[in-house]
Order: sequence, then C-alpha cells, then structure tokens
Amino acid sequence: MAMIESAVNTVQLIVTFVCASYAFVRAAVSHKRSWFLLGLFLGAAFLGDLYWGLFLLFYGDTPNYAYISALNWYAMFMFLMLLFTELEGRKIEWSRRWTMWFIPLFTAGMCVYYMQWGAWLDNIATAACMTVLLWRAVDGIVHVRGKKGEESRNRAYYLAVLLFCFAEYCLWTASCLWEGDTFANPYMWFDVLLTLSFAVFPFALRKAVDV
Repeated sequence: MAMIESAVNTVQLIVTFVCASYAFVRAAVSHKRSWFLLGLFLGAAFLGDLYWGLFLLFYGDTPNYAYISALNWYAMFMFLMLLFTELEGRKIEWSRRWTMWFIPLFTAGMCVYYMQWGAWLDNIATAACMTVLLWRAVDGIVHVRGKKGEESRNRAYYLAVLLFCFAEYCLWTASCLWEGDTFANPYMWFDVLLTLSFAVFPFALRKAVDV
C-alpha cells in the first residue's frame, strides 16, 4: 500500500471535512449563501478524497477510474465560480486588459501538454474551468488594488483561489513526471500545499463576508 500517500490523503480528508462542516455551520447561523457554496466546494473535495482514500485502502493503488475524479474537480470548479458571482455582484469584462489573455494561453498550453496522459475532453473541460477561475481571481485582485476597507474585502478570497489553482497545476504536473511513494516525490509536497489551500478558504471568506 502507498503508505505516505495514504497518510497525506487522510490529513487532506480531515481538513476538508472540518472546513466543510465549519462552512455549513456558518451558513446555517448567518444565512449567507456564500458560506453554503464554500461548504459545497469543500464537501466535493472531501468526497473526492474519500473515494481516493478508500481505493488506496482496499486496493493498495491509486484509482484508475478518471471520470470519478473528473466529476469531483468539475463540481469544485463550479462551486468556486458560483461563489465568485455571489461575492462580486459585477460582470467581468473579458477584454479589458490585453495582458489578461496570457491566462488562456497558459491554460491552453498546459492542456496540450497534459494530452499525453489524460483524455482530451477531460483536459479541455478542466482547462476551460481553470481559465475562468484564474481570470476572475486575477481580475478581482486588479479590481481591488489600492482600495481599502469594504472595497478590498474580497482580496483574500482571490488570493485563496490563486493558491488553489497553483497547487492543482503543480500537483497535476508532478503526477505526470514523477512516481513513487516517498517524500522525495514532489507530488507529495504539492498535495500538502493543496491541503493548505483548502484550509485557507474559510479564513478568506470570513474576511469577505463577515464584516
């Protein structure tokens, strides 16, 4: 059995469960949809980790059924996108800054690179979702730049989304290039980084909505 990966997955399972539970409690107390959406995002991450962990436990290997993991990713992306809409209440201007178009160039390039290992449709769908998340996070950071108080309340959330996207790309790339159940494998450390990104979200959302 992949013992180190199982341990890292267990820690991530605990973190996502605790954070999702906290988000749902905050949603029940505050009656704010933003907390409910965050709970759904973290809950989707928890269910994905649960599937991965149980597969490791029973079969001693990583899952081969990519569509289950893909459904988990799409659900997480969808809830983050909905949370953007809930927090911002403004329409994004897709062509406002030409430098923003480096984002789809990056995601498209990584999509083409990942085609060597994954299904085409999954890679294209994931690239599309990551493009929207990265664009909206960067656009949001630029939008609140130099602002203080109420106008800057979403900055922490934008940074949390960027950390999540960065950790995901690092994790996906490491899974393509390195193998082995040791801490010498960068995949393990990027998985830890992804766990930290999940833990950051409740703190970031508190800054955004509990003001």
